[in-house]
Amino acid sequence: MKCIFVTGGNDGIGLALCRQLVVDHGCRVFMGSRSLERGKKGLKTITDAHPEKANAIELVQIDVTDDTSVAAAFEVVKSKGVKLYALVNNAGVGFNAPGNVLTTNFYGPKRVSEAFVPLVTDRIVNVSSGAASMWLRNQDDVTKSLFSSADTTWEELNAAVQKLAPSASMGGYGLSKAGLTAY
Repeated sequence: MKCIFVTGGNDGIGLALCRQLVVDHGCRVFMGSRSLERGKKGLKTITDAHPEKANAIELVQIDVTDDTSVAAAFEVVKSKGVKLYALVNNAGVGFNAPGNVLTTNFYGPKRVSEAFVPLVTDRIVNVSSGAASMWLRNQDDVTKSLFSSADTTWEELNAAVQKLAPSASMGGYGLSKAGLTAY
């Protein structure tokens, strides 16, 4: 049975993905949620509709913006004695949401990936947005190249994001997703 960890699994795309992985694909899913209350609500929507799958999905609290929370989530999953077929970095905030968009959408997936990579056997999936390409198409050729090249280092990408953040439109949402896609 493939084990998969999904951040931001309690609502929206993440919840739909968790349901599909558990119900349609027979995976064991660790549903990551920043809020235990909202996580329990999301988990309940799946287990109420599919009680026979209740043992195949587990809630794990994780705030992708917090090193301590990410480390604690890693320890929870590690303690289960499983390897993860995949890590899905889905947690994110929109351009009108409270909180720091870059901290969640850009740095969060890097933080989680680096913490969980010892458990991942196959793939890491980062959920981005069409806003990434919408933002990038309005940038100069140097920026387009930097955000599109497989040779761009983390240091170069991070420096560019930091430089562009103060003037980024949509509260930095497009920039955060372009950075995530480049990462």
